[in-house]
Amino acid sequence: GQFQCEDRKQCIQQGWVCDHNPDCLDGSDEKNCNYTPLSCGRSEFSCDNKNCVSMDLFCNGDNDCGDNSDEAEQICHRRTEDPLPTTVQCQGGFACGAECLPLSARCNGSYECVDESDEENCSLCTEDTFSCGSGDRCIPVSWLCDQSQDCSDGSDEADCPIKHDAVEKSCQSDQFHCYSGECIPLHMACNNHPDCLDSSDE
Repeated sequence: GQFQCEDRKQCIQQGWVCDHNPDCLDGSDEKNCNYTPLSCGRSEFSCDNKNCVSMDLFCNGDNDCGDNSDEAEQICHRRTEDPLPTTVQCQGGFACGAECLPLSARCNGSYECVDESDEENCSLCTEDTFSCGSGDRCIPVSWLCDQSQDCSDGSDEADCPIKHDAVEKSCQSDQFHCYSGECIPLHMACNNHPDCLDSSDE
């Protein structure tokens, strides 16, 4: 199951023939090939291993192709001495990647930063928050008895006055109904980022 190069100097694996990579010294493994045109869309990057990834993922620091070709040094020029846009200076705000967020976004219980750094190392416990019975987190008092379980042990919904007029909140047809009760736009479900309080959209 091997291919002999035309110059007879080496044999290579059959799978390496016609793979867009000359492996024989004389390049004969890439001669007379019927290459099928790559079927990546216009807004996609064509990886060396024939995978397609969204252009948004190209040169983003993550190996999305699987063979790292979307992060190749010669295309991305991600040299460590280059000042990266993450060093944005915020005045009276909070730096999140290349953008500035108001300080109120820090430790407010919801993720505004793509890298979720706005909720890193936060103790949300202050005098005006509710400490869950499990002791693992604090939540804003406004989340108490809102028919949405925010504490892992449900203590924020225990001992609540029963609302007879409480009707199960229904969502519009273009919305996703989170198990925790709220509605989010449908396109935000399954986007690899939890938008529901209980992450049920992921």
